[in-house]
Amino acid sequence: GSILRYNGQTGAFMGTFVAAGSGGLASVRDIAFGPDGNLYADSGASNQVLRFAGSTGAFMGIAAQGGGLNGPVGLTFGPDGSMYVGGALSNRIYRFASDGTLMRTFNPGALANAVGVSIGPDGMLYAAMSVSNVVARFDPDTGALLGTIGAGSGLNIPIYMQLSAAGELLVGSFGNDSVYRFDPVSGVSHGVL
Repeated sequence: GSILRYNGQTGAFMGTFVAAGSGGLASVRDIAFGPDGNLYADSGASNQVLRFAGSTGAFMGIAAQGGGLNGPVGLTFGPDGSMYVGGALSNRIYRFASDGTLMRTFNPGALANAVGVSIGPDGMLYAAMSVSNVVARFDPDTGALLGTIGAGSGLNIPIYMQLSAAGELLVGSFGNDSVYRFDPVSGVSHGVL
């Protein structure tokens, strides 16, 4: 229920950044710094996204909630400042405006358990589907499902992902303790780290 800070170069522990329970924070699933420089955290126990001051960790309020959001896992920001949140237990992806207003929900259909989310270099939204063992690609404006990546690659309960400095989509595979690498646009596998 807390967020800890570590030195990015040495890995040395630097202290608690957000104290346990601050603002109701519990069962932290993902964190991300927003375009405003503040820290956002999925609070799984309260089905909310909470905002904390990026420089001090002080609680600033609820950034997003509602619309049926259940089990938030995964958090990213679009170029327009909107926030995308994976709802693992509601099996939807939520798009919130910067003021927390729900703009849209994406229904992944037969794909199950939407978790980690990321915006790719092509501007599309990628979501790890932990039960289906694929990464789904969506149009972030319309919510249209554009296809999947990773079927048959060995992904086993994909949960979190992010883009590497080289532009690869790195996907954590919880079921086999691996990180898979994909070209986010073509979907071609680049193997396992």
